[in-house]
Amino acid sequence: VNDMSRATEAMRQGAFDYIVKPLDPARFALTIRNAQHVSRLQSVHARTKWRTLSEIGLHDLIGHADGLSDLVTTARKIAATDVPVLIGGETGTGKEVFAHAIHNDSPRSGSAFVAINCAAIPENLVESILFGHEKGAFTGATDKTPGKFREAEGGTIFLDEIGDMPLSAQTRLLRVLQQHEIQPVGAAHPVPIHVRVIAATNKNLEV
Repeated sequence: VNDMSRATEAMRQGAFDYIVKPLDPARFALTIRNAQHVSRLQSVHARTKWRTLSEIGLHDLIGHADGLSDLVTTARKIAATDVPVLIGGETGTGKEVFAHAIHNDSPRSGSAFVAINCAAIPENLVESILFGHEKGAFTGATDKTPGKFREAEGGTIFLDEIGDMPLSAQTRLLRVLQQHEIQPVGAAHPVPIHVRVIAATNKNLEV
């Protein structure tokens, strides 16, 4: 367009984007890629919006986006095991939906799925919230708390935005994955757990 008022009106009526004349080939290509991406996300939403997350399985995701069928094939193999899973992708691309689908297609489907946003936990409370604490373990700990891992016992815990978890807590998490036990804050002995861990991040953790 060469009239910004017309562009504004088009956006108001539902246009995805507008391109200013003279045409910039790079800008045009970016707009096309973004439109295709949004279209794929809308397709996923349209086909799954009538289902709750507890009902969505991997078969519901096949064919909804380019290349997703290969990921689903891999996820089916993973779902049958207890190996930890890390899901990468930009914010809003459905990482939690994919995690639910893996859980629902796994032998743990009848047990709890506990989701927690690591970026939303205050740093000084991360270990208490994830692993629990004993009564009197710190100021304000008036009751014993089991923590999210024990809430997910027998099922799956989904750690969203794992890249935002403090390094000290990541070290504790490594022990959980290796030893299959947690150490509640203030507890004298570790507690064994039987939990599947699925984590997600929008960051490149290899950098």
